[in-house]
Amino acid sequence: MGNILSQFYFIPAAPLTEKNCPDQSGRVFLVTGGYVGVGFELCKILYAHNATVWIAGRSVTKAEKAISTIKQESPESKGQVEFLQLDLSDLSTIKPAVQAFTAKQERLDVLMNNAGVMYPPKGSIDAQGNELQIGTNCLGHYLLYQLLLPLLTKTASSSPKGSVRVGWAASIAVQVASPRPQGIVIDHNGYPKDKGVTDNYGQSKVGSVFLAQECAKTTPETGVVHAAFNPGNLRTELQRHWSGIGAW
Repeated sequence: MGNILSQFYFIPAAPLTEKNCPDQSGRVFLVTGGYVGVGFELCKILYAHNATVWIAGRSVTKAEKAISTIKQESPESKGQVEFLQLDLSDLSTIKPAVQAFTAKQERLDVLMNNAGVMYPPKGSIDAQGNELQIGTNCLGHYLLYQLLLPLLTKTASSSPKGSVRVGWAASIAVQVASPRPQGIVIDHNGYPKDKGVTDNYGQSKVGSVFLAQECAKTTPETGVVHAAFNPGNLRTELQRHWSGIGAW
C-alpha cells in the first residue's frame, strides 16, 4: 500500500529536469510515441539540449505537428528531430523501420519504449492476432529492442559505462490492475490469458517490468542498461478509450 501511495501522491522532486539537463550533443535517442504525452515532452527536452531525436510512431500527421512545435520552441538547438514510421501493433512494420533507422544512424544511445495503448474496446487485437495491449506494449517493443540491440551494443562499446540505455514504460497498474499474485496469468499455450480489458492492461505493464528485468541480465555482455519506470498519473492520449467514471 505504501508503494502505491508513494507513486500516486508522495512523489519527490525530480533531480533532473529541463532546467539542469546536460548538453546531449552527439547522442541519439529513439522515443516510441514521441509525438504526444510524456514522449513528446521528453523529445522537446532532448532536442532543446542538442540531441538527435527520432520520434517513432504510426501517424505522419501527428509526427509532423510535433516536430514543427519542437523546432519552434527551441530555435537555437543544434540537434536534429526526425520521424520513424512504425506500428507497434503490427510486428511486420518493425524490421523495415529498423532498417530505415540504421541506414541513417551509426549509433543509438537510448531507446525509450514509451508508447502504449490502454483499455481499448473489448476484443481488440493486433495485426498478428494478439490481445492489443500485450501486442503493442510488450511484443512490439521487445521486437524493436531485439532488432536494435546490435546497434545499442556497438554504441555502448565506445560510450561511458551505463550511458546506453533502454527504458520500459510500466505503470501503477502493476500494483493495482494486474492478476494477483503472479502479475501475468499464462494459459496452456504459453500466452497471457485474457483477463478482461483492465487486467490485460495490467498484465502488459507487468510484462514491461519482466522484459526490463530479463534483458538487464545481459548488461554485463552488452553494456546496455535496462530500467522499467512508472511515468506517473498524467493526462495524455493514453486515456483516449476511457469513458464514464474512469474518464472523470
